[in-house]
Amino acid sequence: MRNNSKICKARESSSKIGKVAGDAILELEFHYSSPRNGHGCLNDIKGVRRDTCTAIRQLQKVVRMIDETDWPTDAEYEEAWVRRTPHIHVVK
Repeated sequence: MRNNSKICKARESSSKIGKVAGDAILELEFHYSSPRNGHGCLNDIKGVRRDTCTAIRQLQKVVRMIDETDWPTDAEYEEAWVRRTPHIHVVK
């Protein structure tokens, strides 16, 4: 597989991973960043638990996605960068 193709697939995976991770953050943010009840305790504890469990499942999916992605090596990134960068030669 060409490195550029590998980088493109890694870029696509990164986008998908970011979306799933962002969804997990939103699940948590509602309960943990909102005001507490008048006693300083979390509101709707059943909802907190449900949404926390959902976030955990989403983060587990993120870990699987990371593990399943064939990430380019530093050398492959460097090689792709060198191919993209125009080489300017000064002619005297």
